Amino acid sequence: MANKAIKEHMKVLSSDGCRVGNVDCVDTNEIILAKSGHKSGGKHHAIPLAWVTSVEDEAVKLNQPQDIVFENWIDAEPRSKGSEPVC
Repeated sequence: MANKAIKEHMKVLSSDGCRVGNVDCVDTNEIILAKSGHKSGGKHHAIPLAWVTSVEDEAVKLNQPQDIVFENWIDAEPRSKGSEPVC
């Protein structure tokens, strides 16, 4: 559904309106967040596409508040020989 509308560098907003990161890329069932986010610790993180409620105004909006996003995102280890995740 929304994954075709999600573009690289879009901001990702939690249901409580907080920015939880920026899109690095979209994989089959998840969004990979850029490792440059203030809570990322210099690592890529993945969140499920199922959390997306809408894509509008250059932002991806989620159905989870920021504390749930940060508690449940997973490290997105590189999936190739390079240092970036492959999507």
